[in-house]
Amino acid sequence: MTQSGKREFASSSTIDRKLFREKAYAELRRYHLHQLSSLTNLQVHLAEELFRRLVQCQWLERRIADRERAFHREAEHSQRIDNSELAPSKRLEAIMFEMQLLCEAYYLFAWRACECLARLPGFKNFSVGGIRDVRNRLIEHPDREGGVFEWSTTYVSGIGLKLKPMPRRPGQPTHLDQGFWNNVMTFYVAIVNRVGGLK
Repeated sequence: MTQSGKREFASSSTIDRKLFREKAYAELRRYHLHQLSSLTNLQVHLAEELFRRLVQCQWLERRIADRERAFHREAEHSQRIDNSELAPSKRLEAIMFEMQLLCEAYYLFAWRACECLARLPGFKNFSVGGIRDVRNRLIEHPDREGGVFEWSTTYVSGIGLKLKPMPRRPGQPTHLDQGFWNNVMTFYVAIVNRVGGLK
């Protein structure tokens, strides 16, 4: 079970994610407007970047969901044709490549949103474990201690893409990535919980 703050969830539906995303964005907007007069010039710019990053994340979520639907359609089509035909496999590989690219971009933007938040009033030391671990240990610094350098991916329906789930060197950590949609949900739940604690 993935856990963040006060809320727990075993898996996240599209409706749940949308509700938490909208709630996180709306509550951050209200909090930002309430704090606006007391923010420094730098904090104002950080808040503006934060909301740009959140919009980018939302766009990427939609694109990733679209690629997942394409993946399922192509997988179903591949099961209905002769196994000797290679074209469907190449199409699945192309879709998977797009999903990987979009997911990596998401983690970079989401982490930058966390960095912006951590420098605003009430959000000191704000961090989201799933976003942080994937960005730091699987994408940005895989060659450092605790990172996973060897590349692998797996896709699980309803959970999403997992980056580097099967490290090949002894002693490397496993299961750093709990799945894209679990990490997305954890991100928004963490924001909602932190804003709620400031009221």
